[in-house]
Amino acid sequence: MNSFYKLFVSLLIISFSTCNSQNTLVLNGADIILNGGTATNNIYLVVDQPNPSGIIRLSKGGHIHSENQYNYVKWRSGLSTGSYVFPFGIAGNPSEYIPFTFNKTSGNGSISTSTWATNQQNVPHPKATNVSAVTNMLGITDSVKFALDRFWDIQAISTTADLTFSYLGNENTTSTPTALIRAQHWNGNSWDPPIGSGTAGVTTGTGTTGPFVGQNTFSPWVLITDCPSDSVKQNVVICEGSSLTVGANNYTTTGVYVDSLKNILGCDSIIITNLTVSPIAEGTDTQVACGNFTWIDGNTYTIDNNTAKHTIVNGTSNGCDSIVTLNLTIQSPPIVNATSNTPICEGETLQLGATTINGAIYQWIGPNGFSSQDQNPIINNSDMMNDGNYQVIASIENDCADTASIDITVNPLPVLNTSVIDDSCSTNTGTVKIEAFSPNFPLTYLWTSGNTEPNITNLSEGSYEITVTDNVSCSITQSFNIYNNIDDCRCFIYVANAFSPNGDNNNDFIPVRGECVSNLTFKIFNRWGNIVFHTNKLNDGWDGYYKGELQNTGVFVYTLEATFINGETVEKSGDISLIR
Repeated sequence: MNSFYKLFVSLLIISFSTCNSQNTLVLNGADIILNGGTATNNIYLVVDQPNPSGIIRLSKGGHIHSENQYNYVKWRSGLSTGSYVFPFGIAGNPSEYIPFTFNKTSGNGSISTSTWATNQQNVPHPKATNVSAVTNMLGITDSVKFALDRFWDIQAISTTADLTFSYLGNENTTSTPTALIRAQHWNGNSWDPPIGSGTAGVTTGTGTTGPFVGQNTFSPWVLITDCPSDSVKQNVVICEGSSLTVGANNYTTTGVYVDSLKNILGCDSIIITNLTVSPIAEGTDTQVACGNFTWIDGNTYTIDNNTAKHTIVNGTSNGCDSIVTLNLTIQSPPIVNATSNTPICEGETLQLGATTINGAIYQWIGPNGFSSQDQNPIINNSDMMNDGNYQVIASIENDCADTASIDITVNPLPVLNTSVIDDSCSTNTGTVKIEAFSPNFPLTYLWTSGNTEPNITNLSEGSYEITVTDNVSCSITQSFNIYNNIDDCRCFIYVANAFSPNGDNNNDFIPVRGECVSNLTFKIFNRWGNIVFHTNKLNDGWDGYYKGELQNTGVFVYTLEATFINGETVEKSGDISLIR
Protein backbone atom coordinates (compact mmCIF):
# COMPACT_ATOMS: atom_id res chain seq x y z
CA MET A 1 0.00 0.00 0.00
CA ASN A 2 1.31 3.43 -0.94
CA SER A 3 2.63 5.23 2.15
CA PHE A 4 0.72 8.41 1.26
CA TYR A 5 -2.64 6.69 0.94
CA LYS A 6 -5.15 7.98 3.47
CA LEU A 7 -8.39 6.43 4.56
CA PHE A 8 -10.92 9.16 5.41
CA VAL A 9 -13.72 8.38 7.84
CA SER A 10 -15.98 11.49 7.94
CA LEU A 11 -19.25 10.68 9.70
CA LEU A 12 -21.86 13.18 10.87
CA ILE A 13 -24.40 10.88 12.66
CA ILE A 14 -24.04 10.35 16.40
CA SER A 15 -22.87 6.88 17.38
CA PHE A 16 -22.34 5.94 13.77
CA SER A 17 -19.25 3.74 13.62
CA THR A 18 -16.90 1.83 11.37
CA CYS A 19 -16.46 -1.70 12.75
CA ASN A 20 -14.06 -4.54 12.05
CA SER A 21 -15.74 -7.49 13.75
CA GLN A 22 -13.33 -10.12 14.99
CA ASN A 23 -10.75 -8.83 12.55
CA THR A 24 -7.53 -6.89 12.89
CA LEU A 25 -7.04 -3.32 11.64
CA VAL A 26 -3.63 -3.31 9.97
CA LEU A 27 -1.77 -0.05 9.29
CA ASN A 28 1.09 -0.25 6.82
CA GLY A 29 1.70 3.28 5.52
CA ALA A 30 -1.88 4.60 5.53
CA ASP A 31 -3.38 7.38 7.66
CA ILE A 32 -6.93 7.05 8.92
CA ILE A 33 -8.46 10.51 9.32
CA LEU A 34 -11.44 10.99 11.62
CA ASN A 35 -13.30 14.20 10.87
CA GLY A 36 -16.55 15.94 11.80
CA GLY A 37 -17.23 14.82 15.35
CA THR A 38 -19.29 17.21 17.50
CA ALA A 39 -20.71 17.18 21.00
CA THR A 40 -24.05 15.98 19.65
CA ASN A 41 -22.67 13.81 16.83
CA ASN A 42 -19.62 11.85 18.00
CA ILE A 43 -17.48 10.07 15.41
CA TYR A 44 -16.28 6.55 16.35
CA LEU A 45 -13.76 4.27 14.67
CA VAL A 46 -14.76 0.99 16.34
CA VAL A 47 -12.31 -1.88 16.70
CA ASP A 48 -14.45 -4.95 17.44
CA GLN A 49 -11.52 -7.14 18.46
CA PRO A 50 -11.25 -7.64 22.22
CA ASN A 51 -7.57 -8.52 22.44
CA PRO A 52 -4.70 -6.00 22.08
CA SER A 53 -3.89 -7.26 18.57
CA GLY A 54 -7.02 -5.59 17.19
CA ILE A 55 -4.81 -2.86 15.70
CA ILE A 56 -1.43 -3.78 14.20
CA ARG A 57 1.00 -1.18 12.86
CA LEU A 58 3.54 -2.66 10.42
CA SER A 59 6.93 -1.41 9.29
CA LYS A 60 5.63 1.23 6.88
CA GLY A 61 3.85 2.94 9.74
CA GLY A 62 0.65 4.93 9.50
CA HIS A 63 -1.59 6.30 12.20
CA ILE A 64 -5.08 7.45 13.13
CA HIS A 65 -5.70 11.22 12.94
CA SER A 66 -8.16 12.22 15.70
CA GLU A 67 -7.32 15.91 16.52
CA ASN A 68 -10.82 16.60 17.82
CA GLN A 69 -12.34 15.73 21.18
CA TYR A 70 -15.30 14.05 19.56
CA ASN A 71 -13.35 11.95 16.99
CA TYR A 72 -12.99 8.73 19.06
CA VAL A 73 -11.30 5.36 18.54
CA LYS A 74 -13.49 2.86 20.38
CA TRP A 75 -11.92 -0.51 21.22
CA ARG A 76 -14.36 -3.18 22.40
CA SER A 77 -12.01 -4.97 24.77
CA GLY A 78 -14.58 -6.90 26.73
CA LEU A 79 -12.99 -8.91 29.57
CA SER A 80 -9.63 -9.04 27.81
CA THR A 81 -6.59 -7.42 29.37
CA GLY A 82 -3.28 -6.31 27.97
CA SER A 83 -1.58 -3.38 26.27
CA TYR A 84 -4.01 -1.63 23.90
CA VAL A 85 -2.00 0.76 21.70
CA PHE A 86 -3.98 3.55 20.03
CA PRO A 87 -1.76 4.61 17.06
CA PHE A 88 -2.59 8.33 17.03
CA GLY A 89 -0.67 10.77 14.85
CA ILE A 90 -0.90 13.80 12.55
CA ALA A 91 -2.14 12.94 9.04
CA GLY A 92 0.40 13.43 6.28
CA ASN A 93 3.35 13.54 8.69
CA PRO A 94 4.68 10.01 9.23
CA SER A 95 7.17 11.24 11.83
CA GLU A 96 4.42 12.79 13.97
CA TYR A 97 3.36 9.47 15.52
CA ILE A 98 2.05 9.86 19.09
CA PRO A 99 0.67 6.49 20.28
CA PHE A 100 -1.38 6.21 23.45
CA THR A 101 -1.09 2.94 25.43
CA PHE A 102 -3.95 1.75 27.63
CA ASN A 103 -2.51 -1.25 29.52
CA LYS A 104 -5.74 -2.76 30.81
CA THR A 105 -5.41 -4.84 33.98
CA SER A 106 -9.10 -5.38 34.80
CA GLY A 107 -12.59 -4.52 33.63
CA ASN A 108 -15.30 -5.47 31.19
CA GLY A 109 -16.15 -2.91 28.57
CA SER A 110 -14.96 -0.64 25.79
CA ILE A 111 -12.14 1.91 25.74
CA SER A 112 -12.91 5.17 23.88
CA THR A 113 -10.08 7.65 23.35
CA SER A 114 -9.53 10.89 21.39
CA THR A 115 -6.65 13.40 21.41
CA TRP A 116 -6.08 16.87 20.00
CA ALA A 117 -3.46 19.59 19.95
CA THR A 118 -4.10 23.14 21.31
CA ASN A 119 -2.48 26.55 21.21
CA GLN A 120 -0.17 27.69 24.03
CA GLN A 121 -3.17 28.76 26.12
CA ASN A 122 -4.51 25.17 25.79
CA VAL A 123 -7.42 26.23 23.61
CA PRO A 124 -9.64 24.42 22.78
CA HIS A 125 -10.21 23.11 26.30
CA PRO A 126 -12.00 19.77 26.75
CA LYS A 127 -15.74 20.22 26.56
CA ALA A 128 -18.35 18.23 28.44
CA THR A 129 -18.17 14.45 27.94
CA ASN A 130 -18.85 12.06 30.80
CA VAL A 131 -17.91 14.97 33.14
CA SER A 132 -18.37 18.76 32.99
CA ALA A 133 -16.18 20.86 30.71
CA VAL A 134 -12.74 22.11 31.79
CA THR A 135 -13.14 25.61 33.28
CA ASN A 136 -9.62 26.57 34.31
CA MET A 137 -5.95 25.97 33.64
CA LEU A 138 -4.43 27.50 36.78
CA GLY A 139 -1.81 26.73 39.41
CA ILE A 140 0.30 23.70 38.58
CA THR A 141 -1.86 23.22 35.47
CA ASP A 142 -1.12 26.73 34.21
CA SER A 143 -1.73 26.68 30.46
CA VAL A 144 1.39 28.69 29.62
CA LYS A 145 3.86 27.67 32.31
CA PHE A 146 3.22 23.98 32.95
CA ALA A 147 0.62 22.32 30.66
CA LEU A 148 1.65 20.74 27.33
CA ASP A 149 -0.39 21.77 24.30
CA ARG A 150 -2.43 18.54 23.95
CA PHE A 151 -5.40 16.86 25.64
CA TRP A 152 -6.72 13.27 25.78
CA ASP A 153 -10.35 12.34 26.40
CA ILE A 154 -10.37 8.74 27.78
CA GLN A 155 -13.57 6.93 28.63
CA ALA A 156 -13.73 3.42 30.16
CA ILE A 157 -16.27 2.24 32.73
CA SER A 158 -15.27 0.07 35.71
CA THR A 159 -11.82 -0.45 34.29
CA THR A 160 -8.29 -0.25 35.71
CA ALA A 161 -5.28 0.39 33.51
CA ASP A 162 -1.73 1.74 33.28
CA LEU A 163 -1.53 4.80 30.97
CA THR A 164 1.38 5.82 28.74
CA PHE A 165 1.12 9.08 26.77
CA SER A 166 3.05 10.35 23.74
CA TYR A 167 3.27 13.95 22.53
CA LEU A 168 5.12 16.01 19.90
CA GLY A 169 8.16 17.91 21.15
CA ASN A 170 6.88 21.17 19.65
CA GLU A 171 3.79 20.84 21.87
CA ASN A 172 6.03 21.23 24.93
CA THR A 173 5.95 25.03 25.21
CA THR A 174 6.16 25.04 29.00
CA SER A 175 8.48 27.25 31.02
CA THR A 176 10.56 24.20 32.07
CA PRO A 177 10.31 21.89 29.04
CA THR A 178 13.01 19.43 30.11
CA ALA A 179 11.51 18.90 33.58
CA LEU A 180 9.71 15.66 34.43
CA ILE A 181 6.42 15.20 32.56
CA ARG A 182 3.53 13.94 34.67
CA ALA A 183 -0.20 13.44 34.05
CA GLN A 184 -3.29 15.13 35.48
CA HIS A 185 -6.93 14.11 35.34
CA TRP A 186 -9.96 16.49 35.18
CA ASN A 187 -12.68 15.31 37.59
CA GLY A 188 -15.41 17.59 36.29
CA ASN A 189 -14.76 20.37 38.83
CA SER A 190 -10.98 20.66 39.12
CA TRP A 191 -7.72 19.03 38.19
CA ASP A 192 -6.69 16.14 40.42
CA PRO A 193 -3.13 16.14 41.84
CA PRO A 194 -0.42 15.08 39.34
CA ILE A 195 0.40 11.35 39.24
CA GLY A 196 3.52 9.33 38.54
CA SER A 197 7.20 10.01 38.90
CA GLY A 198 7.33 11.39 35.36
CA THR A 199 9.76 11.28 32.44
CA ALA A 200 12.08 14.07 31.29
CA GLY A 201 10.43 16.26 28.67
CA VAL A 202 11.56 16.84 25.07
CA THR A 203 11.03 19.75 22.68
CA THR A 204 11.75 17.94 19.40
CA GLY A 205 10.57 14.67 17.92
CA THR A 206 8.18 12.63 20.06
CA GLY A 207 8.16 12.44 23.83
CA THR A 208 6.71 9.68 25.99
CA THR A 209 5.78 9.62 29.65
CA GLY A 210 4.40 6.85 31.83
CA PRO A 211 3.26 4.33 32.62
CA PHE A 212 0.91 5.85 35.18
CA VAL A 213 -0.10 2.72 37.03
CA GLY A 214 -3.48 1.64 38.36
CA GLN A 215 -5.74 4.36 36.99
CA ASN A 216 -9.49 3.75 37.23
CA THR A 217 -10.96 7.22 36.66
CA PHE A 218 -11.25 8.37 33.07
CA SER A 219 -12.28 11.60 31.35
CA PRO A 220 -10.04 14.51 30.05
CA TRP A 221 -6.29 14.23 30.77
CA VAL A 222 -3.37 16.62 30.26
CA LEU A 223 0.40 16.36 30.68
CA ILE A 224 2.28 18.88 32.82
CA THR A 225 5.87 19.64 33.70
CA ASP A 226 6.89 19.53 37.35
CA CYS A 227 6.76 22.96 38.87
CA PRO A 228 10.11 23.89 40.43
CA SER A 229 10.64 23.53 44.12
CA ASP A 230 11.84 26.49 46.13
CA SER A 231 13.63 27.16 49.36
CA VAL A 232 12.80 29.98 51.73
CA LYS A 233 14.88 31.16 54.65
CA GLN A 234 13.21 33.29 57.26
CA ASN A 235 14.43 34.97 60.39
CA VAL A 236 11.57 35.20 62.86
CA VAL A 237 11.47 36.89 66.23
CA ILE A 238 8.62 36.04 68.59
CA CYS A 239 7.98 37.00 72.15
CA GLU A 240 8.18 34.84 75.18
CA GLY A 241 4.86 33.03 75.63
CA SER A 242 4.09 33.07 71.88
CA SER A 243 4.56 30.31 69.30
CA LEU A 244 5.37 30.08 65.59
CA THR A 245 3.41 27.69 63.36
CA VAL A 246 5.06 26.34 60.20
CA GLY A 247 2.84 23.83 58.47
CA ALA A 248 1.70 21.40 61.16
CA ASN A 249 4.55 22.27 63.56
CA ASN A 250 4.52 24.78 66.44
CA TYR A 251 7.78 26.21 67.80
CA THR A 252 8.21 28.08 71.10
CA THR A 253 11.99 28.10 71.72
CA THR A 254 14.96 29.64 69.96
CA GLY A 255 16.47 27.45 67.24
CA VAL A 256 16.76 26.60 63.54
CA TYR A 257 13.90 24.52 62.09
CA VAL A 258 13.47 22.93 58.65
CA ASP A 259 9.99 22.15 57.26
CA SER A 260 8.88 20.81 53.87
CA LEU A 261 5.57 22.20 52.58
CA LYS A 262 3.65 22.59 49.34
CA ASN A 263 3.44 26.07 47.81
CA ILE A 264 0.34 27.48 46.13
CA LEU A 265 1.26 25.70 42.91
CA GLY A 266 1.59 22.38 44.68
CA CYS A 267 5.38 22.35 44.39
CA ASP A 268 7.77 21.46 47.20
CA SER A 269 8.86 24.39 49.32
CA ILE A 270 11.58 24.03 51.96
CA ILE A 271 11.14 26.50 54.83
CA ILE A 272 14.25 27.13 56.93
CA THR A 273 13.31 29.12 60.01
CA ASN A 274 15.83 30.85 62.27
CA LEU A 275 13.65 31.47 65.33
CA THR A 276 14.53 33.87 68.14
CA VAL A 277 12.34 34.06 71.24
CA SER A 278 12.70 37.45 72.94
CA PRO A 279 11.46 38.69 76.32
CA ILE A 280 8.93 41.50 76.77
CA ALA A 281 10.22 45.03 77.73
CA GLU A 282 9.31 47.74 80.25
CA GLY A 283 10.04 51.48 80.16
CA THR A 284 8.99 55.03 81.06
CA ASP A 285 7.60 57.61 78.65
CA THR A 286 8.56 61.11 79.86
CA GLN A 287 6.46 63.87 78.30
CA VAL A 288 6.11 67.64 78.80
CA ALA A 289 2.96 69.00 77.14
CA CYS A 290 1.09 72.26 76.78
CA GLY A 291 -2.40 72.39 78.32
CA ASN A 292 -3.27 68.75 77.69
CA PHE A 293 -1.74 65.57 76.34
CA THR A 294 -3.31 62.57 74.61
CA TRP A 295 -1.25 59.48 75.33
CA ILE A 296 -0.94 56.18 73.49
CA ASP A 297 -3.68 54.71 75.68
CA GLY A 298 -6.18 57.08 74.02
CA ASN A 299 -6.76 59.12 77.18
CA THR A 300 -6.29 62.90 77.35
CA TYR A 301 -4.56 64.22 80.50
CA THR A 302 -4.84 67.84 81.71
CA ILE A 303 -2.71 67.53 84.88
CA ASP A 304 0.61 65.92 85.75
CA ASN A 305 0.56 62.11 85.85
CA ASN A 306 3.20 59.47 86.67
CA THR A 307 1.04 56.40 87.32
CA ALA A 308 -0.68 55.58 84.03
CA LYS A 309 0.51 52.38 82.33
CA HIS A 310 -0.08 50.96 78.85
CA THR A 311 0.87 47.74 77.08
CA ILE A 312 2.05 48.22 73.51
CA VAL A 313 1.53 45.04 71.55
CA ASN A 314 4.67 44.36 69.49
CA GLY A 315 5.98 47.64 70.83
CA THR A 316 9.69 46.79 71.07
CA SER A 317 12.21 46.64 68.25
CA ASN A 318 12.16 42.83 68.42
CA GLY A 319 8.36 42.78 68.06
CA CYS A 320 7.54 41.94 71.68
CA ASP A 321 5.05 43.67 73.94
CA SER A 322 6.24 46.74 75.82
CA ILE A 323 4.80 47.92 79.17
CA VAL A 324 5.13 51.73 79.37
CA THR A 325 4.65 54.00 82.40
CA LEU A 326 3.74 57.64 81.78
CA ASN A 327 5.72 60.48 83.41
CA LEU A 328 3.80 63.60 82.33
CA THR A 329 4.27 67.31 83.14
CA ILE A 330 1.54 69.73 81.95
CA GLN A 331 2.41 73.40 81.27
CA SER A 332 -0.15 76.22 81.00
CA PRO A 333 -0.31 77.70 77.47
CA PRO A 334 0.18 81.44 76.82
CA ILE A 335 -2.73 83.64 75.77
CA VAL A 336 -2.05 86.12 72.94
CA ASN A 337 -4.22 88.78 71.30
CA ALA A 338 -3.53 90.64 68.04
CA THR A 339 -4.10 94.39 67.61
CA SER A 340 -3.56 96.98 64.86
CA ASN A 341 -4.36 100.52 63.70
CA THR A 342 -6.72 99.24 60.98
CA PRO A 343 -8.34 100.62 58.90
CA ILE A 344 -5.65 102.69 57.20
CA CYS A 345 -5.20 104.44 53.88
CA GLU A 346 -2.87 103.35 51.14
CA GLY A 347 0.60 104.80 51.79
CA GLU A 348 0.14 105.02 55.56
CA THR A 349 2.06 102.93 58.14
CA LEU A 350 0.46 99.70 59.34
CA GLN A 351 1.14 98.98 63.02
CA LEU A 352 0.60 95.42 64.28
CA GLY A 353 0.72 94.43 67.93
CA ALA A 354 0.69 91.30 70.13
CA THR A 355 0.20 90.73 73.86
CA THR A 356 3.43 90.90 75.87
CA ILE A 357 4.31 87.43 77.23
CA ASN A 358 7.53 86.85 79.19
CA GLY A 359 9.95 84.63 77.30
CA ALA A 360 7.70 84.30 74.26
CA ILE A 361 8.87 84.01 70.68
CA TYR A 362 6.59 85.67 68.16
CA GLN A 363 5.95 84.70 64.56
CA TRP A 364 3.76 86.86 62.32
CA ILE A 365 2.56 85.84 58.87
CA GLY A 366 0.26 87.68 56.50
CA PRO A 367 -0.62 88.59 52.91
CA ASN A 368 1.94 89.13 50.15
CA GLY A 369 4.46 86.83 51.86
CA PHE A 370 4.66 88.96 55.01
CA SER A 371 6.65 87.40 57.85
CA SER A 372 8.13 88.90 61.01
CA GLN A 373 9.44 87.75 64.39
CA ASP A 374 8.91 91.17 66.00
CA GLN A 375 6.29 91.41 68.70
CA ASN A 376 4.90 94.64 67.20
CA PRO A 377 5.96 94.83 63.54
CA ILE A 378 5.23 97.79 61.27
CA ILE A 379 4.78 98.06 57.52
CA ASN A 380 5.71 101.47 56.09
CA ASN A 381 4.05 102.92 53.00
CA SER A 382 1.42 100.19 52.91
CA ASP A 383 -0.46 99.31 49.73
CA MET A 384 -3.39 97.15 48.72
CA MET A 385 -1.20 94.02 48.79
CA ASN A 386 -1.04 94.43 52.57
CA ASP A 387 -4.83 94.09 52.95
CA GLY A 388 -6.02 90.80 54.49
CA ASN A 389 -5.68 88.49 57.50
CA TYR A 390 -2.60 88.49 59.73
CA GLN A 391 -1.77 85.72 62.20
CA VAL A 392 0.60 85.76 65.17
CA ILE A 393 1.89 82.73 67.09
CA ALA A 394 3.35 83.30 70.55
CA SER A 395 5.46 80.32 71.70
CA ILE A 396 7.15 79.51 74.98
CA GLU A 397 9.24 76.46 75.84
CA ASN A 398 8.11 72.88 75.14
CA ASP A 399 6.15 73.99 72.07
CA CYS A 400 3.53 75.70 74.23
CA ALA A 401 1.89 78.28 71.99
CA ASP A 402 -1.20 80.33 71.28
CA THR A 403 -2.41 81.83 68.02
CA ALA A 404 -4.39 85.00 67.29
CA SER A 405 -5.37 86.70 64.06
CA ILE A 406 -6.69 90.05 62.88
CA ASP A 407 -8.16 91.34 59.61
CA ILE A 408 -6.46 94.41 58.20
CA THR A 409 -8.19 96.86 55.84
CA VAL A 410 -6.08 99.08 53.59
CA ASN A 411 -8.27 101.54 51.71
CA PRO A 412 -7.09 102.76 48.30
CA LEU A 413 -6.44 106.44 47.59
CA PRO A 414 -8.64 108.21 45.05
CA VAL A 415 -7.28 108.08 41.49
CA LEU A 416 -7.23 111.32 39.45
CA ASN A 417 -7.45 111.79 35.70
CA THR A 418 -6.59 115.40 34.83
CA SER A 419 -6.44 117.76 31.88
CA VAL A 420 -4.79 121.23 31.82
CA ILE A 421 -5.19 124.16 29.38
CA ASP A 422 -2.77 127.06 29.74
CA ASP A 423 -3.69 130.75 29.62
CA SER A 424 -2.94 132.63 26.37
CA CYS A 425 -1.92 136.23 26.06
CA SER A 426 -3.07 136.90 29.65
CA THR A 427 -6.71 136.40 28.70
CA ASN A 428 -7.44 134.18 31.75
CA THR A 429 -8.33 131.22 29.59
CA GLY A 430 -6.49 128.61 31.70
CA THR A 431 -8.44 125.50 32.77
CA VAL A 432 -7.84 122.48 35.05
CA LYS A 433 -10.30 119.57 34.90
CA ILE A 434 -10.33 116.73 37.47
CA GLU A 435 -11.99 113.31 37.05
CA ALA A 436 -11.64 111.25 40.26
CA PHE A 437 -12.27 107.51 40.90
CA SER A 438 -12.64 105.67 44.23
CA PRO A 439 -14.63 102.70 45.63
CA ASN A 440 -15.47 104.89 48.61
CA PHE A 441 -17.83 107.56 47.28
CA PRO A 442 -18.86 110.32 47.75
CA LEU A 443 -15.73 112.42 47.15
CA THR A 444 -15.01 115.99 48.25
CA TYR A 445 -12.79 118.48 46.38
CA LEU A 446 -10.89 121.39 47.92
CA TRP A 447 -8.66 123.77 45.94
CA THR A 448 -6.24 126.05 47.76
CA SER A 449 -8.42 128.89 46.52
CA GLY A 450 -11.33 127.45 48.50
CA ASN A 451 -13.16 126.24 45.39
CA THR A 452 -14.90 122.90 46.01
CA GLU A 453 -15.67 121.99 42.39
CA PRO A 454 -13.58 119.40 40.54
CA ASN A 455 -12.97 121.75 37.59
CA ILE A 456 -11.72 125.36 37.67
CA THR A 457 -11.63 127.78 34.69
CA ASN A 458 -10.68 131.35 33.77
CA LEU A 459 -7.26 130.79 35.23
CA SER A 460 -4.26 133.04 34.85
CA GLU A 461 -0.65 131.92 35.06
CA GLY A 462 0.15 130.35 38.47
CA SER A 463 0.18 127.24 40.65
CA TYR A 464 -3.04 125.53 41.73
CA GLU A 465 -3.42 122.63 44.23
CA ILE A 466 -6.37 120.34 44.92
CA THR A 467 -7.07 117.76 47.66
CA VAL A 468 -9.59 114.99 46.87
CA THR A 469 -10.94 113.05 49.89
CA ASP A 470 -13.20 109.95 49.93
CA ASN A 471 -15.77 109.00 52.58
CA VAL A 472 -13.24 106.99 54.64
CA SER A 473 -10.93 110.03 54.89
CA CYS A 474 -8.36 108.80 52.42
CA SER A 475 -7.12 111.76 50.38
CA ILE A 476 -4.71 112.66 47.59
CA THR A 477 -3.23 116.09 46.83
CA GLN A 478 -1.97 117.20 43.41
CA SER A 479 -0.54 120.49 42.11
CA PHE A 480 -0.88 122.03 38.61
CA ASN A 481 1.03 124.84 36.91
CA ILE A 482 -0.78 127.13 34.45
CA TYR A 483 1.48 128.94 32.00
CA ASN A 484 0.73 132.06 29.95
CA ASN A 485 1.36 131.46 26.27
CA ILE A 486 2.55 134.80 24.84
CA ASP A 487 3.53 133.59 21.38
CA ASP A 488 1.68 135.42 18.62
CA CYS A 489 -0.31 137.40 21.09
CA ARG A 490 -0.94 140.30 18.64
CA CYS A 491 -2.10 138.01 15.89
CA PHE A 492 -2.72 134.52 17.03
CA ILE A 493 -4.92 131.54 16.52
CA TYR A 494 -5.15 128.39 18.62
CA VAL A 495 -7.16 125.25 19.33
CA ALA A 496 -7.43 123.57 22.76
CA ASN A 497 -6.25 119.97 23.07
CA ALA A 498 -9.25 118.62 24.99
CA PHE A 499 -12.94 119.18 25.70
CA SER A 500 -15.73 117.42 27.60
CA PRO A 501 -19.14 117.56 25.90
CA ASN A 502 -21.05 116.29 28.93
CA GLY A 503 -23.73 118.99 29.11
CA ASP A 504 -22.39 120.78 32.16
CA ASN A 505 -21.88 124.00 30.16
CA ASN A 506 -18.18 123.83 30.97
CA ASN A 507 -15.82 123.14 28.09
CA ASP A 508 -18.65 121.52 26.16
CA PHE A 509 -17.26 122.33 22.71
CA ILE A 510 -13.87 122.85 21.04
CA PRO A 511 -13.64 126.24 19.20
CA VAL A 512 -10.95 128.10 17.27
CA ARG A 513 -9.71 131.15 19.23
CA GLY A 514 -7.59 133.97 17.91
CA GLU A 515 -6.99 137.62 17.17
CA CYS A 516 -6.64 139.50 13.87
CA VAL A 517 -7.68 136.50 11.83
CA SER A 518 -9.09 137.35 8.38
CA ASN A 519 -10.09 133.86 7.30
CA LEU A 520 -9.58 130.24 8.35
CA THR A 521 -10.34 126.62 7.55
CA PHE A 522 -10.70 124.28 10.55
CA LYS A 523 -11.31 120.52 10.15
CA ILE A 524 -11.53 117.68 12.72
CA PHE A 525 -11.06 114.03 11.69
CA ASN A 526 -11.83 110.80 13.48
CA ARG A 527 -9.40 107.87 13.53
CA TRP A 528 -10.86 106.51 10.28
CA GLY A 529 -10.14 109.77 8.45
CA ASN A 530 -13.75 110.96 8.36
CA ILE A 531 -14.38 114.72 8.79
CA VAL A 532 -16.50 115.05 11.90
CA PHE A 533 -16.44 118.91 11.99
CA HIS A 534 -15.62 121.76 9.55
CA THR A 535 -15.84 125.53 10.00
CA ASN A 536 -14.50 128.79 8.56
CA LYS A 537 -15.52 130.93 11.53
CA LEU A 538 -13.47 132.07 14.48
CA ASN A 539 -14.84 131.00 17.89
CA ASP A 540 -17.01 128.42 16.16
CA GLY A 541 -16.39 124.92 17.60
CA TRP A 542 -17.31 121.21 17.58
CA ASP A 543 -19.81 119.96 20.17
CA GLY A 544 -18.65 116.27 19.95
CA TYR A 545 -21.54 115.06 17.76
CA TYR A 546 -21.13 113.28 14.44
CA LYS A 547 -24.08 112.22 12.36
CA GLY A 548 -26.36 112.97 15.28
CA GLU A 549 -24.49 110.88 17.85
CA LEU A 550 -22.19 112.02 20.62
CA GLN A 551 -18.78 110.43 20.01
CA ASN A 552 -17.02 108.24 22.57
CA THR A 553 -13.97 109.27 24.52
CA GLY A 554 -11.03 109.31 22.15
CA VAL A 555 -8.35 111.27 20.32
CA PHE A 556 -9.21 113.20 17.15
CA VAL A 557 -6.91 114.96 14.68
CA TYR A 558 -7.41 118.49 13.43
CA THR A 559 -5.97 120.69 10.66
CA LEU A 560 -6.08 124.50 10.72
CA GLU A 561 -5.20 126.95 7.94
CA ALA A 562 -5.53 130.68 8.73
CA THR A 563 -4.58 134.07 7.28
CA PHE A 564 -4.02 137.06 9.55
CA ILE A 565 -5.00 140.59 8.52
CA ASN A 566 -1.31 141.40 7.98
CA GLY A 567 -1.22 138.78 5.23
CA GLU A 568 0.73 136.25 7.27
CA THR A 569 -0.50 132.67 6.89
CA VAL A 570 -0.33 129.85 9.37
CA GLU A 571 -0.95 126.08 9.14
CA LYS A 572 -1.41 123.88 12.19
CA SER A 573 -2.41 120.32 13.02
CA GLY A 574 -2.64 118.34 16.21
CA ASP A 575 -4.69 116.11 18.52
CA ILE A 576 -7.89 116.84 20.39
CA SER A 577 -9.00 114.61 23.27
CA LEU A 578 -12.73 114.14 23.69
CA ILE A 579 -13.39 113.29 27.33
CA ARG A 580 -16.78 112.03 28.53
